[in-house]
Amino acid sequence: MAQKLDIDCSNGQTKLVPLTPAEQADFDARNAAAPAIEAARQTLVANYGTLQQRAQAALAKNATYLALPAPANVDVVAQVALLTRECTALIRLLLNLLDSTAGA
Repeated sequence: MAQKLDIDCSNGQTKLVPLTPAEQADFDARNAAAPAIEAARQTLVANYGTLQQRAQAALAKNATYLALPAPANVDVVAQVALLTRECTALIRLLLNLLDSTAGA
């Protein structure tokens, strides 16, 4: 059973005391959830990095498109699809919806 530090504010004395059953249950639940929480955090960090990398690549693709003197219809259609993915990525970043990179 886990313990907690009990501090007597009147004299500064400290002692270790066992957790109450409710505190122990909360402690156990948090410990059990910790690996899943860490995995979710790592996913968010990885997705953020992926979206940033895609944003860097998008700058180059946009510059290439803008450099075309007279884009063909196929170029325009491809650019619209690209811009839609880019906007989705920006929205995910803005709203901190980093659970996925779908559509971006």
